[in-house]
Amino acid sequence: MRDNVRILGETVLKKGDPGLMRIEVEKSIRGHEIGRESGLFRVPQILDYDESKGEVVLERIADIRAVRHAVSFDKQYGDVLERVGVALAMIHRKLELPKGMVEALPDEFVLRGNEVFLHGDFSINNVCVGNESPTIVILDWQMTKVHGGKATYGTRYFDLVWFVNNLFSKPFHNYLPGPPVGRGARRFLAGYLGACDVSFSVREFAAYMKQFYRTKLALRRQSLAWNKRLQLAPGHIFWRMFIDSVASDNEICG
Repeated sequence: MRDNVRILGETVLKKGDPGLMRIEVEKSIRGHEIGRESGLFRVPQILDYDESKGEVVLERIADIRAVRHAVSFDKQYGDVLERVGVALAMIHRKLELPKGMVEALPDEFVLRGNEVFLHGDFSINNVCVGNESPTIVILDWQMTKVHGGKATYGTRYFDLVWFVNNLFSKPFHNYLPGPPVGRGARRFLAGYLGACDVSFSVREFAAYMKQFYRTKLALRRQSLAWNKRLQLAPGHIFWRMFIDSVASDNEICG
């Protein structure tokens, strides 16, 4: 468990920078309402919040597991990921924040057009599924600290690519069980496309994925030890193959 998060029985206590936590709480409250109204997913309810300390108490949703652990062995692998894509499309359609909470993506990820309010860390750790039910649960509504922890607004492609990047970023031995990762990534993207409320250029998205891939590969070369990079190398190859296939086919499904 991370140092800033503690499980306390039926609740979860989370601490953070007060300025960033204020935004995360606002996003969580609005995400909770979007999930409740749409019926597509759940977000833990905010039970208590001390703005000055940056401390928040959240509902603990039990009997769930992160998609990272769920999809490898789940017979409903593709269905789960497709529903996750639909859930993200609804977030992008409905999430809005006050003007004072609009913070742009870091320059390396900016693309003009198709801007929305973002989840910001839509990862296979923060997206969960019920152990005994199909319920999707979405946690941690703060921009990933890997990229500053502040951004709230930018191209919808960022949330999409962040999730796909997560699917492929795992050691080689974790590819062995379960269906091919590329097939699951296509189901996720197809779910999003089917529920998206704006026109979506697959060619433009593939180009964004390719640039994102180059940026992340350079950062990992700078920050990760050689043995960690070696473990992730096959995933990078598979991800690049997936990007090239989407770019050449100019489609998500298939």
